[in-house]
Amino acid sequence: MQAAAQQLGISPKLLYRWQETKLVAEVSSLEVARDPEVHQLRAQLKRAEQELDMLKSLGLPNALAHFHPADPASSCPRGV
Repeated sequence: MQAAAQQLGISPKLLYRWQETKLVAEVSSLEVARDPEVHQLRAQLKRAEQELDMLKSLGLPNALAHFHPADPASSCPRGV
């Protein structure tokens, strides 16, 4: 985060506060925003979305048409 702050010409603390403010706005609570489980789940979601993007780039969008990692009700088709 320090490298990003340097590139922007701002202090790392300011960048951290902006990041925290954005997260709090997304989850509507500072307590939830700081919860380690929330951080872990957000990281897992990001990885799943990246994996889905990679599969799509390989030409598999039809096989994954009903799967979306942000929707817990969806499920990955068998064999994918």
